[in-house]
Amino acid sequence: MNNQSDLEKTERKTFTLAYRDGLWDLAFACMMIGHGLGLLTDQSLFALVILLGPLLMILGKRYITTPRLGYVRFSTDRKRKLRTIRAITIIVSVLVLALFISVLTGHRPSRALIAPLLTAGITATLLLVAWYIDFKRLYLYALLIGCAVGLNEFVSLQLGGTMYLASGIMTLSVAIILFIRFLRRYPVQDINDPFQENHHAVS
Repeated sequence: MNNQSDLEKTERKTFTLAYRDGLWDLAFACMMIGHGLGLLTDQSLFALVILLGPLLMILGKRYITTPRLGYVRFSTDRKRKLRTIRAITIIVSVLVLALFISVLTGHRPSRALIAPLLTAGITATLLLVAWYIDFKRLYLYALLIGCAVGLNEFVSLQLGGTMYLASGIMTLSVAIILFIRFLRRYPVQDINDPFQENHHAVS
């Protein structure tokens, strides 16, 4: 029983290594900055910044994180959680992006219906994801995004956009700091050196 508990703790610790590179933070920063710039300038072109975040995260995990930490095989339960979170994230991202573009193109849905659903739904979803994947910084990002959505829906686009942009810049700063620390702490592993410490990473 203790061995099983120790294995679960080790797996959880290894899993959370995925957040030390700052790439998840970068993805959320791009999403917030893209929304903020789009709302403040009324230019749908900034939707591309939103899509840039996940792309940079995928490429960064593949070409920066994995060569430094290596690979790991997770349990079936952990893999199921990863698949669930990825599916939720994709669905929410697509819905939010679609709404964002519809607002900028003048096809805004009923404010009375959408405002409370967006504010509560997006915040609750992000908080759930944070708990589900043990990503503690996401609790803060969820609250910041929730505030931005609330200001956008209940006050004004300008105030909501400003909140998005300020939160995105703060998150980007965190991402850059974490990324630099990660590069310094985890050099690229030399697979030909048998004495070099091997780490395991989360893909």
